[in-house]
Amino acid sequence: MYLKSGMYVYIDLFSINAAITDAATKIKFVKINNDKPYLSSQGLNVEQIVKSLNSIIKENNIYLRSISFIIYPDFVFSRALKIPIIDKNKIKESIMWEMALFINDIKDYYVDFKITDRTIKANEKVYNILSCAVPKSIINDYYSISKFLKLKIKYIDIYQNCILRAYKKTLLGKKEKPIILNIKSSKTLIMIIDGNNIFYEKNICIGIDNIMQNDNIDMPSFDIFANEILHIIDFYVMENNGCRLTGIYIDTYLNFQEKIISCLTGKCLLDIHGCQDMILSKKFTCPEEINNVVSLYGLALRG
Repeated sequence: MYLKSGMYVYIDLFSINAAITDAATKIKFVKINNDKPYLSSQGLNVEQIVKSLNSIIKENNIYLRSISFIIYPDFVFSRALKIPIIDKNKIKESIMWEMALFINDIKDYYVDFKITDRTIKANEKVYNILSCAVPKSIINDYYSISKFLKLKIKYIDIYQNCILRAYKKTLLGKKEKPIILNIKSSKTLIMIIDGNNIFYEKNICIGIDNIMQNDNIDMPSFDIFANEILHIIDFYVMENNGCRLTGIYIDTYLNFQEKIISCLTGKCLLDIHGCQDMILSKKFTCPEEINNVVSLYGLALRG
């Protein structure tokens, strides 16, 4: 799979991280910080984002026709589902019914899905599906950004898809079964990847704001966080007849990453890495302060 020229963007709370690719399949990561937040509970700060993206484009002398985005995980409601193997035209109807059980105003959301694999056993014949719902207002904000930049949107993808794509490119051949922790300000997304599938996914309402105080780990809060992770690991082992996970990859703000890894290492027998270790074998121009490298790489792999 080759990378095509383009710009791939992850908009975080106070920063924009981007991957820039060229026709020679080289990839460069850049970052810009902002004193004012790019995001709020209401959506994206379109004016600030456009200003910052224009700055990145000019500073890097990029000629673009299109742009791609990773949706900020807190805006996404996603579920890993198993749907009986039925006519593919009826799958969307089944997924809408499932998602409406968890989202009250489903009409205000865009709902999409991807069949990641299918399981055919004597007692189970199902599609393994990653489904997601995003408020229409959020998607409209991304389109407003592209309109102001006079660029077409090539892809709008979710974090889970991007991580899964990067995993398939880097670790799948090594038969790893990792757990991914995407730790943001107020939430943590927990994903277990097994083969081609996201086997398990859960959001917990514990994030950096809870487990860090004045740049140091708050151990009582961290113990609650760590116990949640350990319960999920035990669940996986029981569901898979003793099959073990091979490691934990932490995807968070880099200034906190090493402290979190150090504290979690003392509570868990699994090897623990920074998520960027997935792609250490790749020759990238990547300053140390860049966040979200792996998910941006996964988005760029779409071409």
